[in-house]
Order: sequence, then C-alpha cells, then structure tokens
Amino acid sequence: MAYAKMFGREKVAVRLARIPAAVQAAVKSQLDREVADMVEAMKRACPVGVDVERHPGELRDSLHSYPNPKRDLSYRIIADAKDEQGRFIGQHVEFGHLTKDGAHVPASPFFFPTYRARKRLMRSRLAAAGRKAFKLFASQGGS
Repeated sequence: MAYAKMFGREKVAVRLARIPAAVQAAVKSQLDREVADMVEAMKRACPVGVDVERHPGELRDSLHSYPNPKRDLSYRIIADAKDEQGRFIGQHVEFGHLTKDGAHVPASPFFFPTYRARKRLMRSRLAAAGRKAFKLFASQGGS
C-alpha cells in the first residue's frame, strides 16, 4: 500500500500559523455563511416523498453540517436519515435503486450536483473575504 506524503509540511504549517487572527476570523465567518447557504440549497434540491422515506421530507430534514474536528476552518455536510433497518437511505435517492418487487426507481441526485454548482462561487467568496481582511490588516499597520 502506498502512502501519500506531503513534502515541506513544516514550512506550510509555519506559514499558516503566521496568518493574522483577524484574517482567520473573517474567513471563518464567511465560511459559516457559505456552509449554511450550501445546506439550505441542498435542502431545497432534495426530493421529498421518495419511496425509501418513512416520513415525507425525512431525508431533507436530516441534512446538517458540523465542524470537522480534525481540521481548522473545515465543515462536513451530511444527511443521516436511515430506514427501518438502520441503513442510510441517501444513496438510494442519489443513485437510484430497486424496490422489493424489482422495479427500478430512477436516481434523483441532489447532494453532489448542488455542491459542484456552488463550489466555484464559494471558493471565490472565501478568497475575497481573506483578501479584504488582509488588506484591512495591512492598512492598519500589521505585518
């Protein structure tokens, strides 16, 4: 098994540690807004009343985000609705499935298409928030 190794990791860590707290706070507040908007967009795109849900809207209502405990400035967005046997139902909606009688239910993707559609704009807004905060920091005499 091959292991990926990041060369120069210490240098990157030192440079990241030098980022001013004001810039990190600005990016974090923008990231919080972006994640909340992403979750809301996914909830709007999520199909309601699909045949794998026990209650209509169960999958949509299970969409939420939480901070990634292993990385700063990182969130995870998940949908954790489960069926009667405790199995996750999202992949059945996202990729399609077969019913008990063998009929095919077509896919109704909502999670990754929404992410892909919003990813570029989200990145540019985060970068703009960082640039704006850094320019403000630099104009106030920080270095």
